[in-house]
Amino acid sequence: MRIMLNRRERREARLLAVWRPLMVQSLAENIQHYPAVAKPDIPALLNLWNHFQESLRGDAKERLNRLARDAAMDKMALTMLRRRRLSERLLAMMTLGHLRDKSAWQILTDFLGDDSPILSLAAARALMQIDAAAAVVVFMPLLEVREDWPPARVASLLKEAGAAIISGPLTALIRQAPQAQLPRLIHFLDLAYSDASSRLVREMLETSHDSQVLAACLRAMNDARDLDLARRQLQHPDWPVRVQAAAALGRLGADVDRVGLARLLTDTQWWVRYRAAQALSQLPFVTTEQLHRLMAEQTDRYARDMLKQVIAERPA
Repeated sequence: MRIMLNRRERREARLLAVWRPLMVQSLAENIQHYPAVAKPDIPALLNLWNHFQESLRGDAKERLNRLARDAAMDKMALTMLRRRRLSERLLAMMTLGHLRDKSAWQILTDFLGDDSPILSLAAARALMQIDAAAAVVVFMPLLEVREDWPPARVASLLKEAGAAIISGPLTALIRQAPQAQLPRLIHFLDLAYSDASSRLVREMLETSHDSQVLAACLRAMNDARDLDLARRQLQHPDWPVRVQAAAALGRLGADVDRVGLARLLTDTQWWVRYRAAQALSQLPFVTTEQLHRLMAEQTDRYARDMLKQVIAERPA
């Protein structure tokens, strides 16, 4: 195994010594001839090319794409995509995405239904890179059923596609999704245009009675015109809703919200008291001295302790 590893490392070093300068050169001028690439060296070549692609921006990426097509890397990637090894399939998808190779559209779309979250999300990213507007059409409905997709990876894909492309399809999906899926989907609303997301949040806060949906909407709230909807939830029977209502007032609230937040300092739930104290600290024009005075006025020791903690956390 050591001998095989050393041999592979030597092969990769030879390949890098030839192709790294060629890729740098291709950024400034067209290259007429490329050295042949042995089949075992293809993964190392595509890894190097993708490293350049991830590091560059603008016209340089298209010059690298021209090099890749002239050197038949697109054909190499398409062949690799049909192999069984996961690492090779992922590398192929990354390459085809950077190349924006539309000939791979159907096979990549088929991979969206793969049982592997890693493989299906890699296919989704490649499709987004090829044609984000068309990819969103096939990607969005899967958000409703692919609970195995990590939210952070989904958010990264949606952010990469851009608010202009995802806002309409995302809000449409949320409007027709089953209630059980809404909290998870609402989480992505901060990636949409604020007008579209705030309109949907407002509708759901006015009509929903589900605690998880209300908490998710309050977390996504970004429009101060909706503060009355948050204020109504300060006395909600479920504490996660009270937590998010306090947090929303901390982000968007005004001086008039001091009274409502101060009442939550005596809440039975620690997280409610903590978010209320944090929100008071975040309100405009609330000074550290005012927080000390408020702490002195409290007769409840839990309220005093929470204000003391938040004051200690406040930047000097």
